[in-house]
Amino acid sequence: MSPTEIWLSLRHRFPGPAPRPVLAELERWFAERRTTLDDLPADAASWQTAIAESRAATHGWYRHLEEQAAVADFSSFLAEEGTMPAFVPLLRCAQARLKTTDGRQAVERNIHDELEPVSHAQLFESLAKAVHRRARPAPNDDDLLAETHLVFLFGFYCDARALIGALFATEHMLADRANRMNRGLRRLGFDENERLFMSVHAYMDEHHSADWLHRVILPEVAAGMSAERLADGVLVRLATSADYLDRLPIHPSLELPS
Repeated sequence: MSPTEIWLSLRHRFPGPAPRPVLAELERWFAERRTTLDDLPADAASWQTAIAESRAATHGWYRHLEEQAAVADFSSFLAEEGTMPAFVPLLRCAQARLKTTDGRQAVERNIHDELEPVSHAQLFESLAKAVHRRARPAPNDDDLLAETHLVFLFGFYCDARALIGALFATEHMLADRANRMNRGLRRLGFDENERLFMSVHAYMDEHHSADWLHRVILPEVAAGMSAERLADGVLVRLATSADYLDRLPIHPSLELPS
C-alpha cells in the first residue's frame, strides 16, 4: 500500500480498531522512513536543540506566513492542522504508556489545556472559518497530507513510544510557528478573536514543550523506556513535516524566504 492508501484506510477508523493488514503496511512504512534518517544525539536532554535547528522547525514557510503570505497561502497551510488525527486520543494513548506519575500528570495538564476553557478544536474551527471566508479552501491533497499524519497513527496503533517522541517534537515546534502565524494573520487584518487559536498555542506550547522534555521524556528514559524508540518518533515527525512543507504550493508570484 502507498502512504496515501494507508492514510485513507485509517483516517475514518481512528481512534477505533484498524485492520491488521493495514497496520502491517503502516509498520513497513515507518521502518522504511526511519532507515533514511540520521540519529539524534544520545543525550535526550539535547533533543530540544536538535528539534529547534531541524529543517522542519526552521522552514521558510514560517517566515513566509509571517512576512508575505496571502490569505490563500494560510488557507492551504491550515489543511495539515484541519486533517490531523484528533489530538486528545493521541495524548491519552501516550499517557497510558508512561510509567511515572509526574509524566502522566504533565500529559493530563496538556489534555486539560486542549479542552478548557474552550476546546482547541473549536478555536481552530473559528480560525479556519475566518480564513476561508476570505480565501476558498482548495480540496485536500491526500497525497500531500498522508505522511505527515501517518507518524501519529503509527504511534497510536503500533508503538506509543514513537508517538511520545512525535508529540514532543510537535509541541516544541508549535510555539514559534504559532507566533509567526499570529503575526502574519494580524498583518492581514484578522482580529484578536479570529487569531485566538494561534495566541493560545503560542503561550501554552512553550510550557507544554518543557513539560514533555523534563517531566516525560527524561524521566521515562531514566525509568527504562527506550530512548531509541522515542527518538524514532521525533525523527520521523520532523522528516515528514519538512517534506510536507517542501511540497506545499504557495502563491505563484511569491518565493519562500531563504
